[in-house]
Amino acid sequence: MGFDGFEQGRLSLTEWHGENSGRDTILVIDDDASVRAVLRMILNNVLPGLTVEEAISGEIAIKKLSGGLSARVAKIFTDNDMPGIKGLDLVRAVRGEESTIKFHMDTLADLRRVPVTLVSGDRLAEAKFLISLGILQAEVEKPFSPADIANSVGIAVKNARKHQR
Repeated sequence: MGFDGFEQGRLSLTEWHGENSGRDTILVIDDDASVRAVLRMILNNVLPGLTVEEAISGEIAIKKLSGGLSARVAKIFTDNDMPGIKGLDLVRAVRGEESTIKFHMDTLADLRRVPVTLVSGDRLAEAKFLISLGILQAEVEKPFSPADIANSVGIAVKNARKHQR
């Protein structure tokens, strides 16, 4: 798959984020059921045993994150162009940046270092800017391949290893 840590395209949860971290869930936010299903399939293949939680909108994602999921989530994949709250607005809120979306401080603390990948049908200049600031981890353009998603996971693994040292 092109990065360290993968053996036949798979990682263990321990390799993903270290011993006893408790972060065993990836949150996939997209209003398109087929995109969510494909992401679930890819992620279950790349990280067997991982829980993939889905949200059909930014609003549902906020409810799930505020309801305790924030302590378990290891990575977020979000669409941008959804009805209601857009993906980039959600990213800004997760990072505690200026946003009309407000999270409880405990939820924000849980999410501060969780890597977020924007999965979008359009390359967005704003996404590139947020990546350069470290607010957004990566952007993957639709249609995507399994390798695109696996590489995004690989970037998160490399970054997590840097923080563990």
